[in-house]
Amino acid sequence: MAVIKRFGILSVARINAAISLVIGLILSVLWIVFTGVTGVARGINSAAIGSAAMNGAGGLVVIIFVTIVYAIVGFVAGALVALLYNVAAGWFGGIEMEISD
Repeated sequence: MAVIKRFGILSVARINAAISLVIGLILSVLWIVFTGVTGVARGINSAAIGSAAMNGAGGLVVIIFVTIVYAIVGFVAGALVALLYNVAAGWFGGIEMEISD
């Protein structure tokens, strides 16, 4: 059995940031589309109020902002989880894995 004794903190943080960035991009685009559709379904006045900021440049800013925030939070969370794993693995031993050739 192979044992994972520690993770590279920056390595895990980068991978988690990349995954979080993609998730943030997908969710922010879906959110913009959903708010636009529900605004139109409610009527013209509601659409103007509910989705005015989500049209054009406002929607692009939201997508960029949410994506960047997801990536930053993912980086920090990945670093913390890797650090906590390394500490716990030092105390209790690492995760055992069976690897075949």
